Amino acid sequence: PQPPAFDRANCEARLAKARPDTTSASSWYYWRWDKARIAKVLTQEEAQFWFFAFCTAADPTKSLSELPPMTGLLSADEVAELLRKTLYVHMLQEIAGPVLCSLLPGAELFKVLFDLTKGNPNPRSYTPEWIDIFCGHFQSLVLPCLQPEEILQIRSQLQPEITVRNWPQNQYERPWAFILIAYIDGMRDELKTVVESWPDDYYTKQFPYAAHYQHPEDIIFSLRDRKEIIAQFRRLGLKLTTPEHIRAWLALTEFDALEAISESIIAQTNKEIAVKLTKTFGLAVAPEVAVLMLQLTTESKSAKPAHEWLNEHPVETIVGLLPIIKSRSRFASNAVDILQSIAKRGYEPFIRLQLDMLDKEVAERISAEIFDTGNSNLPILDDSTTPDWLRDALKTVTKPKKVSSWVFAADLPAITISGYQLNPEQIEMLLLSLRQSTFTEPQALVKALKHYGDKHSLDRFAWKLFERWLVVGAPSKESWAMSVLGLFGSDTSALKLAPMIRVWPGESQHQRAVNGLECLRAIGTDTALMQINGIAQKVKFQGIKNRAQECMEGIASDRNLSRAQLEDRIVPDCGLDEHGKRIFDFGPRQFQFVLGENLKPLVRDSDGKAKPDLPKPNAKDDRELANQSVADWKLLKKQVSEVAKIQAVRLEQAMATGRRWSSNEFSLFFVQHPLMNHIAQLLIWSGFDKSGKLTKTFRVSEDRSLADVNEETFSLEGIAQVGIVHPLLLEGAELSAWGEVVSDYAIVPPFAQLGRPVYALEPLELESEEITRFKDIDIPIITLVRTLENLGWEKGGLHDHGDYSIHLKYFPAADITAIVGEYEEVFVQTNLQIGNGFEKIDGCCFVKGLPKSTWSYPVGGAWGRKEYEDMILILGQVDALVISEVLKDLYTVRSKVT
Repeated sequence: PQPPAFDRANCEARLAKARPDTTSASSWYYWRWDKARIAKVLTQEEAQFWFFAFCTAADPTKSLSELPPMTGLLSADEVAELLRKTLYVHMLQEIAGPVLCSLLPGAELFKVLFDLTKGNPNPRSYTPEWIDIFCGHFQSLVLPCLQPEEILQIRSQLQPEITVRNWPQNQYERPWAFILIAYIDGMRDELKTVVESWPDDYYTKQFPYAAHYQHPEDIIFSLRDRKEIIAQFRRLGLKLTTPEHIRAWLALTEFDALEAISESIIAQTNKEIAVKLTKTFGLAVAPEVAVLMLQLTTESKSAKPAHEWLNEHPVETIVGLLPIIKSRSRFASNAVDILQSIAKRGYEPFIRLQLDMLDKEVAERISAEIFDTGNSNLPILDDSTTPDWLRDALKTVTKPKKVSSWVFAADLPAITISGYQLNPEQIEMLLLSLRQSTFTEPQALVKALKHYGDKHSLDRFAWKLFERWLVVGAPSKESWAMSVLGLFGSDTSALKLAPMIRVWPGESQHQRAVNGLECLRAIGTDTALMQINGIAQKVKFQGIKNRAQECMEGIASDRNLSRAQLEDRIVPDCGLDEHGKRIFDFGPRQFQFVLGENLKPLVRDSDGKAKPDLPKPNAKDDRELANQSVADWKLLKKQVSEVAKIQAVRLEQAMATGRRWSSNEFSLFFVQHPLMNHIAQLLIWSGFDKSGKLTKTFRVSEDRSLADVNEETFSLEGIAQVGIVHPLLLEGAELSAWGEVVSDYAIVPPFAQLGRPVYALEPLELESEEITRFKDIDIPIITLVRTLENLGWEKGGLHDHGDYSIHLKYFPAADITAIVGEYEEVFVQTNLQIGNGFEKIDGCCFVKGLPKSTWSYPVGGAWGRKEYEDMILILGQVDALVISEVLKDLYTVRSKVT
């Protein structure tokens, strides 16, 4: 474009606006050059005016009143001299680029800069950022205006520089001559030779940061050959890291290698950059793009713009995603979700038109996945069919001044009530009501739907809303969308939410993880509470572990129970009947739940054959019954897996610490419980009288009766307490006899029981107060802490700086507490390290009962010993089972030291 004529008065007025607010702030960096509104294309006269202004502002000894009059244009030599004297670093400013590019004719300007850089005694004055700015402006502002003879002139000046030998050996040096020649074009063969000289791993392993400084992408783009560009990017492992790269890739390779774009976006760890790249990628509109945008919604930090693209281009999305569903790829379920939403927005006829082009059987399958969602065929509520309770609840909803614009009724699955589904207007009202609800004070519409609505449809609705919130970046102001899980969620949502809570703290989302715990607590089912308990027992991040423990203690307190008693009561029955059975009904076919080895859930068909999974429904099956059975089976498998994992750890610790249940509790929580009965059958149990004496050992049979080692029927009459047998409690003959029973019945316990390793004190240790056999072993602090706490040990009281010096483990049957320490540098935040990151277990001692204080280690220092006065036991006085289990734990820690 032709720039306007130079108006010095106007320029001086704009320059005055850019002046710093105070005279003391005379540095270039305090000038507000943006207020000068300098155009990108200038006349040489105006460019010279601003050039003089820059030079004057860069010199603190000069005043703007000293700007020279415009008596003529500067020569190339004069520009070079001024640049050499004053501007070096100051030309970094983005605003100076257009001025410089308009100051001289293109070829003259290039020669000035080329000679100046080549002869500059202080090359660091021309920093990489300056070269980037100049190259960018030269490409956009100067290069398009150059005459052919000027291009030839510049090319001849650069040609001697374009050799393999001249490619920078320092990874931080900009190869600016190569970059400019890449822009100018005409030396593809020379540049190709340079590119081919780069080792395959130069930008990935040898110098992973070199690409940031050397711009190899621009050099490769200059080759112009589509196949060559793709091949070199693949060979060198380069990524597209700027919107300009994306544009160049699309222009030069079209649709040949779009996956290079999605791979680059997925690899981008900076969310802001990932979003910019995705938006640029979104300028391409084609079915091929839809496939990769779908991938970006789940695997990148730019899920929101990718999801927006899919919604804004429904035709391309439909055509692109149907093959994904057809192939049953790993993104098929995500594609179904997207097309279900698009179908609700009026595109169902177009989807069906596309399905007509497919094989009939395939089309029917895909049609069922998209349109037969279990309740989508139900009639939609209207004025005549809306029940009074719903009509009254809808009247209570008040519309806020500002509503959410990131989620709409079409994005969400149907909510069903009494054979109908809510209409879109009612869903929109529900979203408003949910936004105004809390766990303790839900709005009237929310309470009504929770009471009357179909539980499965409410759960699906809540989870999809939560997923949609995550896709748009999980804005904190819209966190109500996560709270909906606590209001409408069920076991299905609880099992999907818990794994997310475990990893969120590692993604700098501790508060979101805490909110997730509150959602689980609000769901309130046994399965949900069991997930909290699992996080409280074992998770990588101490902060969320502590919050889960606090949550469990709070729930136990609300119910007037101990933590252990609460854990007994929150084991879900997983939908099993009172006999521990469950039938999955396909109509003509039925399958029965059975628990296999290692507590693995199986199904048994009518022929008695056990299978690891339900078969796929066929044409003869009742579709509705079969689909519901498959969904129920998937949930049960997850539930049983979680129960088995958590209960195995809990029951092993119960055996190790000697925990006991009353005979009534044992019958209720183990024998009669539909699922725990299966686990109880895998263990050998011990019965104690009122004095605590072991009187009988027994097992639970398949028919729920009790049998002793001789297979005689056994009753709990006269048994006051029941525990899990530890091998130290059995004499040799009885231990062998139970071993034969276990072998005959092919019983595989969930943890080592009868064959459990047994440890004992050395003779010289019997009269000592502490075990010191591990004191010379250096143990990584993280290994020490995680291993002990996974084995049921608890950290001692925290000192002022967040550190602690002991771990404790209480053995209720013996009424003894084991204490290990004394640590010097162990902090509750395990990532906080002072010293070499290693610790020693200086000693292990035992005290009677529960210690009054857990600040210090009892043995050794006078201060610590006073806290445990009269409680410290001589090792020979400690129960042999306690000694064995403590030594087992400490040897487990030692085994993890390489």
